[in-house]
Amino acid sequence: MHIVLVGGGHSHAIALRKFGQSALPGLQLTLISDQPAATYSGMLPGYIAGCYRRRQCQINLVDLAKFAGASLIIDQVIGLDLSQQQVICSQGSPVKFDYLSLNTGIVSAKLGLDHPHSIAVKPLGQFLQAWQRLLADVGSSNSLKLAIAGGGVGGIELALAMERRLGKMFGDRLQVRLADRGTKLLPSHNAQVRSLVEQVLAQRRIRVDLEAEVTSWNPSKSDYLFWATQATAPLWLARSGLATNAQGFVLINNRLQSLSHPQVFATGDIATNPSYPRPKAGVFAVRQGLPLWQNLTGIAKGQPLVDYIPQAQFLSLINTADGQAIASWGKWGWRSPLAWWWKQWLDSSFMAQFEHLA
Repeated sequence: MHIVLVGGGHSHAIALRKFGQSALPGLQLTLISDQPAATYSGMLPGYIAGCYRRRQCQINLVDLAKFAGASLIIDQVIGLDLSQQQVICSQGSPVKFDYLSLNTGIVSAKLGLDHPHSIAVKPLGQFLQAWQRLLADVGSSNSLKLAIAGGGVGGIELALAMERRLGKMFGDRLQVRLADRGTKLLPSHNAQVRSLVEQVLAQRRIRVDLEAEVTSWNPSKSDYLFWATQATAPLWLARSGLATNAQGFVLINNRLQSLSHPQVFATGDIATNPSYPRPKAGVFAVRQGLPLWQNLTGIAKGQPLVDYIPQAQFLSLINTADGQAIASWGKWGWRSPLAWWWKQWLDSSFMAQFEHLA
């Protein structure tokens, strides 16, 4: 049996580690990723702020695949041929599979603004390359103006992290603007959390424009525009024949299988369970890793599959890039250094799973 994993996301990283710990005779594994390393999204703001080195927030997929006994193909997936059960790659030959798992992540919508200074936050690999170019290019600038489209947790953390990192270089000559089309920031969070977020943005002189959907960009008003808006699925998924919702995300059942093609699994941001709609958050991709491995193993062994039911409420820790974090849980919200320590501990514990694989 040949199982192909497309994407090096959090679910696949956990599943591959489990495969390495419990090898199955006769099972062939292949991982296809466009990057040799996968960035852990929970530590991205800390990296942007300068708290972490790049290698601290990346999973080495070369080592992980070797540990799992999987073949690794570094290539970009551009399509699926479900009738022939093949993954179509940009450079290499089609890859046949018996079972397929998708954990590719999502793409930030850019609204057609193609310019090297118009940068999508996702996929993360491309964003990190753009961020490195920015740091190299702005060193000789006298001032810097940044605009971020999207006032969700990701956009807010990005604004605060960039202000912390670049504020050390530019001081008062740095301007950071956050634009969101909604009437208020973080409408799904409680009032205390929203108040704390508004306070810290004001303290750091980050301008917030509400009811401001970004549809055009004037380079005279900002040197760089970052897209942290509602993300979409890769275009090739819409052409794949898999059942998807209106946003292009793969519709799955409780066993993480495609509703239209049970030989295909999908996890993380790329997937949506219509029975349990949840926001796109890394916590779900992490928690899907173990049941994904259990079900892929169950198929190989001819055993029953298990259900994964996502929790309705989860802890959110918003990194304010100043040695503190804002914790959001149901109706509760607070900001403190303890919340930042807690976030660091959770993130480092996750990443520690993938160190010193042997």
